[in-house]
Amino acid sequence: MKESCGIRILEKGLRWKKFLSLSNSPNGSTGSPLYLFLKLITLYILLCDKTYYYVGITSDLENRVFQHSNKLSFYTKRFNNIEVVYTEKYLNLKDAEKREMQIKKWSKAKKKSLIEENISELVSLSKHS
Repeated sequence: MKESCGIRILEKGLRWKKFLSLSNSPNGSTGSPLYLFLKLITLYILLCDKTYYYVGITSDLENRVFQHSNKLSFYTKRFNNIEVVYTEKYLNLKDAEKREMQIKKWSKAKKKSLIEENISELVSLSKHS
């Protein structure tokens, strides 16, 4: 578990968000911190058999990759070699779904530029889309 800026990040996409609760004590001191669990949504891109990009979202990336790798997913069961090449984290499902639909419409070259973090190429390809 890592902690930075008052946010503790746990494994498997769980996030503890620390909020200070105010107490009604006469001396004005704060009470115990309140922790909320936020389930992160992961947008991921798989490289399948070194040729095809698959874009998806999940709240449990480890389990989802297991499903893809063990031919339990309809869309990727025909591939033998599956590798996670890119991820983004989202706090809500709507934002993740919107980004997933955006990337799914992209060309293979544009997805590759995103994965390689080649911003100038990504911008260039965006101007022609």
